[in-house]
Amino acid sequence: TLGEDKQTYHDNAGMIDDISEESISILCHKGSLNIEKVQAPSKTEISASEYIRGKRQKIGDLLV
Repeated sequence: TLGEDKQTYHDNAGMIDDISEESISILCHKGSLNIEKVQAPSKTEISASEYIRGKRQKIGDLLV
């Protein structure tokens, strides 16, 4: 879902802005995107925060 509270322009699109148990927030050029679940090719769907923990990413990293 598009974050309604962050309608500003960002130069660092793709950066992890927030990590919670329910979702992660990724900065876009305008606003942010809240992601709740992800599914890699040929894998099962998992929570976005679980994916981030598995990749050992943190706030400020670019989403990979």
